[in-house]
Amino acid sequence: MKVILLTTILLLCFSNEAKAKYIFNETTQYYAINEPEPEALLSTVSRTLKPACKSKRRVFTCISSTTDITYEPLKIGMGICRLSPVNVTESVTYRIPKWNQAYNVPLDVVKQWKSLIKESIAHAKHHGAIRNKYMKIANKKLLRLEARCSRIKKEAKKIIAKSHDKIKRDNKRLDSRQSHYPSSFPSEEQVDK
Repeated sequence: MKVILLTTILLLCFSNEAKAKYIFNETTQYYAINEPEPEALLSTVSRTLKPACKSKRRVFTCISSTTDITYEPLKIGMGICRLSPVNVTESVTYRIPKWNQAYNVPLDVVKQWKSLIKESIAHAKHHGAIRNKYMKIANKKLLRLEARCSRIKKEAKKIIAKSHDKIKRDNKRLDSRQSHYPSSFPSEEQVDK
């Protein structure tokens, strides 16, 4: 009888959501590009950013991210645990080129460059929003997770892995809908002016 009463009290005390903290940090890192010739700009950008983006393909902008998740199993009774507290910190860095030689080219080319950068930043922010969306969902699922104490960490890892899979899937969809690498910059008629 005492065990049932104690279990009931524990369940009532811990039935509200566990303590949680979700943080989404965004930073923008600009890379200086010193290419004086507009015709060579895109290849120079790609060569400069590829190592930082850890990419084998051509890149114009990229994002990198880190996820820090901490949680502790909390026994709520009868071999069942929850996670409390749950802390998820998602940090995203947008890497954007900054053309230092833009003042040496025609105004039309500068306008095209600015438009290209604006579109690239918006595209990168979409990737960040995808990441934020699925990590928030993972955070909520971790808060509601109840499982046998012996399996709770394994179940938590499954939730996180599924979120990362959904992030990859949606990022691929976004990249297939929107070209994230410009095909040409500037157009040849603008260079000839």
